[in-house]
Amino acid sequence: AGPDAAWALNVPSRNPPTFLTQTEDDAAHVENSLYFYLALKKAGAAPSELHVYPEGGHGYGRCTKPTVPKGLAVCSWPHRAARFLQTLGVLPLL
Repeated sequence: AGPDAAWALNVPSRNPPTFLTQTEDDAAHVENSLYFYLALKKAGAAPSELHVYPEGGHGYGRCTKPTVPKGLAVCSWPHRAARFLQTLGVLPLL
């Protein structure tokens, strides 16, 4: 599937704000997140953010598990998500 796959997704304009985090080495292909993000933009959906990181695999969660290597860039996602929620007015600004 190519970029046209995004246009085939059934994403309504009323889709809620969306925060996407993905790693390139995730077995769930990063293209899925890319196409979904593009479909959100095409639909004129609520604000959304997409963050793609080079490594971290699948299942890193909040990076609090001892099996997750320290210092991965993907481990910044909780802070980025909090900032996203602040811009939406869901969380207070700190």
